[in-house]
Amino acid sequence: MPLYLNDDVAIEYLNGPVCMSILKPKRRKLQIQNNFILFGDTHNNRRFQACNENDKSCVELETSFIAHLNEYAKKHPVYFYFEAYMDHSFYEKLQNANYNPKPERKVGNSNMINTIHRYKNCFYMKDTNVNKKLVCPYSNIKWQYADIRHTGDTAIAYRNKHDKPHVRNGKYDIEYLLDKSSYFEYFNGIIGEFFTESVNFNNFVLSMDDEVFQEVNANSGNDLMDYSQMTDFFYLLLTDTPLYITTLLDSYSYRKQLDMLSADMREILSTESFIQYAEYNIHEELHNYSKKNYEPIIKDKKIEDRCRSFLSSIILAISRKDIPLLKSLRESDYKSALGVTSVMLNEYILSILESQYSSSVDIYFVLRSYSSKHAVIRGSRLTLGYFGVYHIDAIKHYLTNIVKTHREIFQSDNRDGGGIRRIHIDKSVYLNQKVLPLSKSKTSRSRSRSRPFGNSKKSKSKSVKKSNTKYNTY
Repeated sequence: MPLYLNDDVAIEYLNGPVCMSILKPKRRKLQIQNNFILFGDTHNNRRFQACNENDKSCVELETSFIAHLNEYAKKHPVYFYFEAYMDHSFYEKLQNANYNPKPERKVGNSNMINTIHRYKNCFYMKDTNVNKKLVCPYSNIKWQYADIRHTGDTAIAYRNKHDKPHVRNGKYDIEYLLDKSSYFEYFNGIIGEFFTESVNFNNFVLSMDDEVFQEVNANSGNDLMDYSQMTDFFYLLLTDTPLYITTLLDSYSYRKQLDMLSADMREILSTESFIQYAEYNIHEELHNYSKKNYEPIIKDKKIEDRCRSFLSSIILAISRKDIPLLKSLRESDYKSALGVTSVMLNEYILSILESQYSSSVDIYFVLRSYSSKHAVIRGSRLTLGYFGVYHIDAIKHYLTNIVKTHREIFQSDNRDGGGIRRIHIDKSVYLNQKVLPLSKSKTSRSRSRSRPFGNSKKSKSKSVKKSNTKYNTY
């Protein structure tokens, strides 16, 4: 019972991702009926084995599936989002009409990363001067980056060139502090140094030196960011999730996506729903996904509250560069008072920060997937996402349990299993040649139509006129 992609393409085994989920919209009156296929990646190639070329039921996501999807996209709006970010230097090269890059094959990282590199050209189709057929063989698909966490000089240079700079009162919006490769690693180093058993406070002071921070700024391309803005940001992540989400949604890139939502989706994808999601994500990070070296902290609410208060004091002292206070906090008998170790506290705070960083990606993806720009204003679209497995879990939870816009009609999860890393599609799901509805003929006598993204179960659905919905490509 395979996935039918077009009437003549049946996929029983999909090679590459470790998990897969198909979500069908529940609310029929919404302007955009967004159907999701979500693929999960573990950012490694363990247990990957290519399909046997004689096995016609097995399809490689990286090659054959993309080709089939491109054919499907000739008559349907199809958007494919990845946990990746734009390469500004590559973008600049594409502006040269004589530059004709060849497809890049990168082996060894993971199926998701290999797919991104193979079709790297396709992500820049909107802006490039190069002939589309030469740049991207599958340009019917709208290829999209969705990782907002890497906003350094690549994104800033690009956005400032094409949009208004994201500056308020002489400072960049909060989204630039999401630069995981710079600010997170820098702050992580300061926290790690504080909790080192034999902390050297002379080195600790040097790590907070203005010149060191300016080097971090330079690496991120944020010449206006200041030290206190960074530390205030991490204090916010730890202490006030509602304010963090509210501030995040008010930043440039998120406001831009919110402004492109239809009226009905703006009401559904509310600030309150994203706050609920972010709090859920913290809980999942702390209770389910980590090694739980800090289990004594999360087992007792009073202990957890006291630990958060202690960690908040550390961040405030770091923000003020108050070395006497930091020494006092470090030399206090906090281990006995809190009943925890420095390792537990270090891992606990980093897990919270990681979950908040994760939330920023998932929220950005959800908002972009419902953007009305260059897309169907009223009708059905297919949105695919290829992210780390925990992102997929969280996005699915948000859509099916928090805003409740979707139900899951298929799921397969092989992240912890043995054997080959391959998805077995053991339920019939039809994606055929009509935008609305996605139908399949049942008998020669009557053309009974299946529901969009429905299974093979027979139904007495009414006949539906052919949709005249048009959509733009870019």
